[in-house]
Amino acid sequence: MRTVETNNLKKLFATRFKSARLTSGFSLQDLADAMGNQLSRQALHRYDKGEVIPDSKTINLLAKALNISPSYFFRETKVKIEIPEYIEYHKLEHY
Repeated sequence: MRTVETNNLKKLFATRFKSARLTSGFSLQDLADAMGNQLSRQALHRYDKGEVIPDSKTINLLAKALNISPSYFFRETKVKIEIPEYIEYHKLEHY
């Protein structure tokens, strides 16, 4: 059971990390460069693919470089879409 939880956490971290990285416009190498090469492109690639979860110090470095909260990496994204029961349509008038 522990392995399943760890794998889910790795997958969640990877998804959120990649989302934050791409939203910020960074390639893996760009992010490594922006962090002063404190982390290699290869290490970032492992996070991006969900192979490993970084330690708390590294999570804080990543969050700072990506301008997000460290908790962002572990929050699931939920989108709620509501469909109205009634939509009123109006005929467009031609001028």
